[in-house]
Amino acid sequence: MVFTYSLQGADQALHNGFAPAASVGPAERRINAAMSAQSSEVERRRVTAAGASFPSGRQCGGSLSILFLSAPPHPSRIWREIFASSAMMDLDPRLYENVPVSDNDVRNIVLSYLMHNCFKDTAETFLSSTGLELPVDYTVDVDRRKAIFSLVLEGNALKAIDLTEELAPNLLENDMDLHFDLLSLHFIELVRSRKCTEALEFGQKKLTPFGKVPKYVEKLEDFMALLAYEEPEKSPMFHLLSPEYRQNVADTLNRAVLAHANRPAYSSLERVIQQATVVRQYLQQEVGKDSYPPFSLKAFLNK
Repeated sequence: MVFTYSLQGADQALHNGFAPAASVGPAERRINAAMSAQSSEVERRRVTAAGASFPSGRQCGGSLSILFLSAPPHPSRIWREIFASSAMMDLDPRLYENVPVSDNDVRNIVLSYLMHNCFKDTAETFLSSTGLELPVDYTVDVDRRKAIFSLVLEGNALKAIDLTEELAPNLLENDMDLHFDLLSLHFIELVRSRKCTEALEFGQKKLTPFGKVPKYVEKLEDFMALLAYEEPEKSPMFHLLSPEYRQNVADTLNRAVLAHANRPAYSSLERVIQQATVVRQYLQQEVGKDSYPPFSLKAFLNK
């Protein structure tokens, strides 16, 4: 049994509200025909036993919408249930061990991730060892994006704001959440440096106006509360001073800059993981949320 998977096809499938479909060969068609002949009665008994009927539609996982009809289930649904019966615990290797994977596709996915996240030097080393050529659009503004990314990771938010406004005019003006996160990061760095008076003045001048918007009020309270502690790193809001907080802001800004330039906000690798996670979660919902624990990507990768 050989299944093929297309990143472009998967993107379109998710856009249309359907999980990626497997290609069906002659052997599968024969099995499908036999399944289809029996599926109507089997499904009728299953639904009757559950005391339910087919709904006209169901919303699954946010925008992922799958339509179920009261007619006999399509053979592909039977295949999905076969996948689901094993996917929630551990996929049968026979379902994927023969999936053809192109080395060039894998290398391009890795290259996409490196350039997306501004690992230019690593990408150049990777190119020299694989013989790949760097697509022209990958190099656009990568040096300036890297500079902005590095500034945020260093906590130099104001300089990052200046460079962002040069590279992507009006981005921060139109993205209030991102602008708030960057200004907040500067406030946090002032607190970290024990420049409390300067932090208070900056907060009153730059952050207080955001208090007019309800969704920012709780965040502002957390930021201002840092001033009450001699050691803010030991306060209940210690996570705001963590490297992970800077990393999250840097990642968000990088995605926004890319989107502003009409480039993908996520790398190919991230999109593949996102799609795989959505499909696994959908299969879990199909089997029944009480039957198996929710799919965890972290747990799957740590096997």
